[in-house]
Order: sequence, then structure tokens, then C-alpha cells
Amino acid sequence: MYIGIDMGGTHTRIAGSPSLDKIELVGTKTFLTHKNFEDGIFEILKNVKSISGNPRGIGIGMPGRISEDGREFTHSTNLPSWTNKSIVKILEEKFGCFVCIENDAVS
Repeated sequence: MYIGIDMGGTHTRIAGSPSLDKIELVGTKTFLTHKNFEDGIFEILKNVKSISGNPRGIGIGMPGRISEDGREFTHSTNLPSWTNKSIVKILEEKFGCFVCIENDAVS
């Protein structure tokens, strides 16, 4: 299962797809985006696990600047407590899969 996370300034949406060749959303979850990092990362971990305890990959779109190496969320006006947190590292360690993060406006 592959996981997509769309994190906005007000809501976060998470869904899985068994394949990247033909996207079929399963287990869609929507919840308020936590302004506090610890509460928010807990909510994300819980919801990813409920969709797939063993994802093959996770992609995250977030509202703000991402580090050049694509490993950290470096700035957001809406989510200041998320700044300079190693979201990719946390998810990779928890689920043992590839994780990528990008600005949510990139197409």
C-alpha cells in the first residue's frame, strides 16, 4: 500500500492506494491539522497505521518551504511549530519505507 498525505493549514487528508500505476484510493481519512507538532505527528502516525501498518512508500504535500534535500519542513506561516522538524525521518523510522515531502502547490 502506498500512502498519500495532503496536509493543509486547516485540514489533513490521508489515503492509501494498492498501486501507483492505477490509483485507487482506500481508507481515506480527514481530520483537522494540529497546530502543535507533537499532536499532529501522532495523528498522522495513527492514521497511516490504520490504513496500512506496512506502507511501501509515503508522499506528503505540505504548505510551506521544504529543505533543499527534501527531508524537512523549513517554514510555514500557518504551522510554525512544524518548522525544522524531521517529518521524513520520523515516518521512515516508524514505517521502514521511502518517504518524500514536497510543497503542496507543486504539480
